[in-house]
Amino acid sequence: MTSNHLALKVGDSEKSTDESIQKTTVRRDVNGETNKTFPEEIFQKRRGTTNLGIEYEVLVTANIALQLISDNKIKDFRISSNNETFGDFDDVVVEMETDRGIEIKALQLKHGNKKKYITKKNLEKSKDYNLTKYFNSFQETKDKADVFILFTNNNINEDEFKPQGENFCLKPIKVSMSEDILDTLKISEDINYYYKFKIIEEKSTEQNPQTIQQYQTFLKQFYFYTDQEDLETLKKSTMERFIKIFCSNEATFKQYVSVISSWSIRAGKKEKLSKEMTQRAIALCLLSSQVEPHASNGQVTDKMATLREAIRVFAITLLKEENSKLATTLWANWKKNIHLEDLDKAHSRFSVFFDYISSLEDMDAKSITQLLWLAEKCPLIVKEYNTIGKAVQLCRDGKFILLGDGKWKEWMKDLSVFEKLSQLEGKPELYQKVQQNFNIFQQEIAKLTVNELLEISNVQRHPST
Repeated sequence: MTSNHLALKVGDSEKSTDESIQKTTVRRDVNGETNKTFPEEIFQKRRGTTNLGIEYEVLVTANIALQLISDNKIKDFRISSNNETFGDFDDVVVEMETDRGIEIKALQLKHGNKKKYITKKNLEKSKDYNLTKYFNSFQETKDKADVFILFTNNNINEDEFKPQGENFCLKPIKVSMSEDILDTLKISEDINYYYKFKIIEEKSTEQNPQTIQQYQTFLKQFYFYTDQEDLETLKKSTMERFIKIFCSNEATFKQYVSVISSWSIRAGKKEKLSKEMTQRAIALCLLSSQVEPHASNGQVTDKMATLREAIRVFAITLLKEENSKLATTLWANWKKNIHLEDLDKAHSRFSVFFDYISSLEDMDAKSITQLLWLAEKCPLIVKEYNTIGKAVQLCRDGKFILLGDGKWKEWMKDLSVFEKLSQLEGKPELYQKVQQNFNIFQQEIAKLTVNELLEISNVQRHPST
């Protein structure tokens, strides 16, 4: 044996109850505390990355992001792909914030167009499954993540690993995913296990004891996900999950995957995919057909500017659909206050559009409106419909103007909703400002609705700065 290789002669696979195998290690800082903050927000995409396997990588990312935003245990997350920091585990890197702190999982994906069994020889010498290659990469990246996962739609041929009286070193052990944080990364619904490897016996006097210890450290953090869904099955299951969660359709799902794809293929340094970014991207996919574009020019009265200030206080403002045109004029002077750089930053961050924004005139009104919302410059004006609550609840920090009769109010109970002027009484300065600018008697102001205020604000137009 060489000093950096353990002969791969493995015993029977079995379901493990060994806590030392099942327990996920959580990285700790120099004081022994779990990490409470994410690493840097920007990452460098590995140079020389090809598009080989990119569709599978995008779908795995889309599936994991969908699981994370639906899991109450996950407070926040960051995802990077082809992250050069993680060596041979760079395909998808998932950083998750839970009650335990920040946990990082680094995945290497290996997808086969034709399903094959992984043999003992594959684990010893093949390009895709050589454990020594991953062991060596781990030595360079072991402090970067808690768990390192080799992820494939192929499966281990267990029959080949039955002991035959030979001196064996490693043993593959099936481990149940139940009540394990790694279940969050479970892609295939029907597969409830992964493989761990454990050093069973080592009789060779030539083996370096330090190398054995290094392998033990590696194997403790190394997980082998096998028999995962292939490309077409993953595409179907992810779409079904998306449609079920958001009461949506195939076209909207394809929009979502397109957003993930445009983020993934962008070269160079870029921001990691976060919970907020994912939620806003999905919300736009769900709402895009119902968005009312902001007017791009026109005068804004002092009254309109004051009403805008009041609308910003609430998560949701309810207006009648017949007032949609009036609503779109409230931010008609946005060009005076917003620069191209602000919109381009939102574009770059959220990957909603692929082409670089060279001129606002090159964009349609709806695209500009979506970017204004992503840049947190204006609320999103949306026609009310039966599944809108799914989208709005994804972006609880976002601002929305809903056009309709408010018949879907059930999902708004825990959000701040602006319907009547009396709801501003908790903001005395703003309440007084509205009263003065609109010249409303004290006894009348509490009775007014936002719709009435909107109609009054458009009666006489004087430019507002």
